[in-house]
Amino acid sequence: MYIARGKFNTFNLLIMLSITTGGLLYGYNLGAMTGVVPILENKMLLNIKQLSLFVSSFLFGIAIVMPFAGYFADKIGRKKVYIIGVVCSLLSLILLLSSRYIIMLIIARTFMGVTTGILNIVIPLYLSETLPAAIRGRGTVAFQLFLTLGILLSTIISLLLFHYHSWRYIFSFELLPIGIMLMSAFFIHESPRWLINNGRHNAALKSLYAIRNIRQTIDELKRIKGRINPKKAYLSVSPQAYIKPLLLAISLISLNQLIGINAFIQYMSTIFRMLYLGNDHLSLLISFIIILINFVMTIIAMFIVDKIERKVLLRNSLLGCVFFLITAGILHTLFLSSAIERLSTIISLIGFIVCFAIGPGALVWTILSELLPAKVRSTGMGIALSISSLSGAFVTSIFLPLVRYVGLQGVFLICGMIGIIYLFVSLQIPNTKGVSLEQIEKTFSVPKAQKRKV
Repeated sequence: MYIARGKFNTFNLLIMLSITTGGLLYGYNLGAMTGVVPILENKMLLNIKQLSLFVSSFLFGIAIVMPFAGYFADKIGRKKVYIIGVVCSLLSLILLLSSRYIIMLIIARTFMGVTTGILNIVIPLYLSETLPAAIRGRGTVAFQLFLTLGILLSTIISLLLFHYHSWRYIFSFELLPIGIMLMSAFFIHESPRWLINNGRHNAALKSLYAIRNIRQTIDELKRIKGRINPKKAYLSVSPQAYIKPLLLAISLISLNQLIGINAFIQYMSTIFRMLYLGNDHLSLLISFIIILINFVMTIIAMFIVDKIERKVLLRNSLLGCVFFLITAGILHTLFLSSAIERLSTIISLIGFIVCFAIGPGALVWTILSELLPAKVRSTGMGIALSISSLSGAFVTSIFLPLVRYVGLQGVFLICGMIGIIYLFVSLQIPNTKGVSLEQIEKTFSVPKAQKRKV
């Protein structure tokens, strides 16, 4: 990520990377299930319902808080909500590590989801409102990069600590990203767009100058003020200026979950055990290789996201996702209980992860923060991400029962069909590469003069 006053600014780079550590915390919580699920199954003898509820409770917790997080981000500011989210993350981790029974684990896991939900709203929102348009895509993809890094690290730690059979050891490593974010809270500036919307123009000027040169600061300040000036024609718009981008954002981010990515990540070692690949350690090792590929592809996505139009990259990668999911379903059906079935499933999952990482996985945070107009951006993101988390929790909670009834091949084919719907919805996205948030908003707006002509 590049943030400068005409030259490379190492301090600002470190601050922004510290903020995006929230993505690492989110990813770690997701990926930890790869190692934690087998341990809990063996130690606490959990049934499918208990296991599914424990895994999905994290996403249910995210869904609960999302709409309120957006509201409070508007009311008290992005920075304060960020600090609240980090402190609550520490408290939720302490509660989880001190839990001894499944009901307490579920409650602690839900609370952890609540704190993660707060950070998932405010961090992409803050980055989209603070970074220059030329690197906005790369900056918000950094959040996804850290998310995949968190998944990778949790898998590595699960492998290294597997012989201890302690889920507490795995979760205790979350203290590191929480500590980094606590330190960053002392240095970050408030979002300049939030400050201007609340009439604090001098503070906004200081905030912009901290991450821009003088000319960029003045130009950006004029552009933001012009967009919120009540004399501007574009402020008087039809309801579709808000409804259309909001519905589009909700559809995109919900389909991003319904395609099955979180379920595949959290139950990956379980999937490989279903394929009779051997012991838990081998399943974890294969899971690690696939998750490593996921991380590498996200790095590649970070370098190309601001060079290729988002819409084109998303469309092409979704075509790949659909191809591999449907291929996995067909081959799994044709070669059931054979070496070909096991090999084809592994290859198809790798192909799906590659396509997802370079497209939907990397772009969803960027597109979401870009699509929503300033007036409804934080609240809209809260609603969209809440519905998205409910979708992810739903898929995660029914994954194991669904596999029991329709088999892995059925799950792959269902996710492939959802991917086709996702592909058609993605065609409605406007071009946003290198375009300011104010210009993107105008694509959904209808000026007064134009409305009179109609």
